[in-house]
Formats: sequence, structure tokens, C-alpha cells
Amino acid sequence: LLDKEGNIIYFLQTVKFVYDDDGRKCGYIAVGRNITDRKLIEQQLLKSEQFYRTLIADSIGGTALVDAEGKITFISPSVKHILGFDSEELKGKTAFEFIHPDDVVRAFQSFESVVQNPQSKFIVIRLIKKDGGWVWCMVRGYSLLHNPNINSVVLYFHDDTLRKQAEDALRESESTFRNLIADLQVGVILLDKQGKTILCNDAFAELFSVDKETIIGKGIQYMSL
Repeated sequence: LLDKEGNIIYFLQTVKFVYDDDGRKCGYIAVGRNITDRKLIEQQLLKSEQFYRTLIADSIGGTALVDAEGKITFISPSVKHILGFDSEELKGKTAFEFIHPDDVVRAFQSFESVVQNPQSKFIVIRLIKKDGGWVWCMVRGYSLLHNPNINSVVLYFHDDTLRKQAEDALRESESTFRNLIADLQVGVILLDKQGKTILCNDAFAELFSVDKETIIGKGIQYMSL
């Protein structure tokens, strides 16, 4: 029904037969109850659920719920973008099955730490993809086992491959640079913006008759004494 302002009014209508003394149907009785408030709440809840389902499904990162033993009870559809699996393929399996063998021990220790301590913890590990390849992922674990509405450990994860590759390349470049400096026959010293020593080679140490380890972190004036 519509009220005078044109708003929809919802009624729950119950209709049943009325019988006379001889048991014959002699009419109907109808009882109506305004359930507009309840209907609007249901619509809002449905809209909210659809909003969050869509938000999770289209997220770049993934969200998983696991029990205290690591069994997956829920994983967002966005996992397909990261690992190639459909969420139903992973539900009910143990999360540790999908971790690289070299990372399992570290991952298990982190998981145990999260279970025992509700504080969140970050870890970078390799997860297997459906095609058999491995992808570096940043995983954040947070325990909500104490929350009766969740009763799970929440895992947030995303593809961290590009950052990991950049970090490895930077580390390799730094190692190459340090080796190059170390082999030079001229003295080289590297200072930070405060003028403190962060690197020097053997040739420099011999030139100034100083121990490399003792001048790290000190200013250039230290070598002039």
C-alpha cells in the first residue's frame, strides 16, 4: 500500500475461514499488521551485505578466516586474482598446505604467536598458485578467536612480488657496490647527511691508520685527530 506521501507501507496479512455451528464455511476473517519497519531493516541489511560482499570480491587483496588449527572456513572471492583458485576450492583445507616448504616453519611460528597474542603480525611468504607457480605475499594475521561472532584468525594477504623483487634488487645492488668499493686501491669513505661514516674501504683505513669498525658512525673529524 501507499500512504498519502507516496511511501510504500508493508502489511503482513493473515486470512482464514470462519465456520458456523454446523462446521460450514460462513465467511473469512482477515488480520493485518504493519511490518514496514521490519521490512525496511531487512532491506538495509541486504543492501549492506551486498555492498560488503562486492567490496571484498573486487578487492585487490584477499581475506581469509581460519580456525585455531589453520583450517580455512572462509576466503574471499578475490583470492582468484592473487592465486588463481576459486574460493570454494580452498574452503575446508589447511592454510599451511599452500605455503612454500622453506617458509612453512616461519609461517607456523607466526600463526602460533597470533593465536596466543591478539596483536596483529605481518610476514612475507611464498604462496602457491593454481598453475603451480609461487607468488610472494604480504600476510597479516589478527586473532578474533575471542570474538564469538567471528571465532577465527583473520588473515589479510596481497601480492607483494613487485616490492620483494625491488628489495632483492636493491640488496644485490648494494652488495655489488660494497664489493666494488672494497676492491679499489684508493681510499673511499661514504658519509650520511649528518656527516657520519656509514662505509669505508680497506685502502682508506690503511691511509689513515684507523680500524674500519671503530670509525663507523663517527664524523669525519674523528679521522683528522
